[in-house]
Amino acid sequence: MTDKNRQTVPDQDFERILKASAADIPPADVIRGITPHRTAVNRIITGLVLTTFTLNIAGLDYIGPAIGAILLAAGFRIIRRGNGFFKAGYALSLLNIALMAALLTVNATIYASDFNGSAVSTAYGVASLLVKMSVTICFWRGLGSAGHRFGVSGATGVSGKIDSGALLCLWYGAVSALGLIGVTSWLIACALVALYILLIRSLLKLSDTLEDTGYSVAAAPVHISDRVYIGVLTTLFILCVAFGYGFSGSYPMAWESAPADIAVESEADSVRSELTDAGFPDFVARDMADEDILKLESPAKVFTDSRTRAVDGGKLEITTIVSMNSEDALDFSVIHYFKWADNPDHLYTEGIKIYPAYADPGFEAKGEISGRVLCEKDGGTLVSGYRSLGEEILTGTDFWGEYSDTVIIGTYSIPDGSKNCRGYVMYSAESPDDSLYGGYKSGFFFAHQNSLLIYPHETAEDELISSDFSEYSCFDTDSIFATGSRDSMEMGL
Repeated sequence: MTDKNRQTVPDQDFERILKASAADIPPADVIRGITPHRTAVNRIITGLVLTTFTLNIAGLDYIGPAIGAILLAAGFRIIRRGNGFFKAGYALSLLNIALMAALLTVNATIYASDFNGSAVSTAYGVASLLVKMSVTICFWRGLGSAGHRFGVSGATGVSGKIDSGALLCLWYGAVSALGLIGVTSWLIACALVALYILLIRSLLKLSDTLEDTGYSVAAAPVHISDRVYIGVLTTLFILCVAFGYGFSGSYPMAWESAPADIAVESEADSVRSELTDAGFPDFVARDMADEDILKLESPAKVFTDSRTRAVDGGKLEITTIVSMNSEDALDFSVIHYFKWADNPDHLYTEGIKIYPAYADPGFEAKGEISGRVLCEKDGGTLVSGYRSLGEEILTGTDFWGEYSDTVIIGTYSIPDGSKNCRGYVMYSAESPDDSLYGGYKSGFFFAHQNSLLIYPHETAEDELISSDFSEYSCFDTDSIFATGSRDSMEMGL
């Protein structure tokens, strides 16, 4: 083909042909909605809101912040190459992920109640607040830095003069200060929420202004997709909760093999024989430590009563013994003994709460609180002290106002594969006034955990300390009261 046979198209016609063949340009709002910058900003703003405001229902006070932490990391991940502030924001958002993972793990363990309200929890809260404020600063300064490059003034506040990013940081500080001093005014709370909304809108407007001036970012190169990245972070949080439940669902116990029987009868064995002759249950005397048996030498009278409770597929036998140490005065020892004749279906945490007689006016405590737990496993007997055993002062409010109760709380867990788990708590009391007309009263409560479906993790001890007894369906609870005088004992449910 020669040059004479070629046909040329004028420039104007060529442009007309291109325009005719090109698809229609999408509307501006559609373009804005699919840009990486817009996606990142939406995620970061939503993350800030979810990590700031929580609802204390159905676990949303943990689910919301966890989702917010993921959105912050996913948002900054997109724009981390935009400038140094965005890059720092991404690093801080990953630190926030680590803090959230630690919190989710701890709250799934039996140490959740010990952590919450402790000095460590306070330090965690301060660290979390500082990270959140730093993320906010990085986001605000990152937008401001991008704005300067495109001739847009810094992030303006609601008045057009106050910097919204700086004011938002002050907002976090003010909320923290009000929380520390205990301000709970609804008027102040509503004003703070309204101000927060205005400040967030101000940041969004700056982002829109940047896009209107042509600012855009290319998504940073990644090795895994956005969906996979969010899925990995979500899975991480789920695994943290599962790890906490899986490796800390029961109390740690110091189980040891019980010492072998000695052929030579000891002083404690002699006292056991005397107690049995006086009506003391032999099976209880055999399980009691020698030092506790010696406290009961030569009882004047022995009263005993046994009850059985069906609990979570098992059978719990409860025996109450009152040993009168004197014929002439209300000087006595109380032994609350329990035995799992059939193990329950679930082996998590167990707890007992005792309302001792000396908590009532006219009585005094005598000696120390003592007790232990035992079980059979692998053909031998194991023995351990309680995970915790001691007095607690419980306070609450009823129709008559505020009140306080002195109680004894003991906690333990049953080892997997064990049988015949049992234990007791013993205390002594006396009345200086021999003519006391009211007699004594000793109450025994128990709590058995039948499920782990509580978050943050609640244990049997938490259930017993709670002023709202049997608040959760994850616990089986019941109570027995022993009342009496020098000459009798009655049991009440």
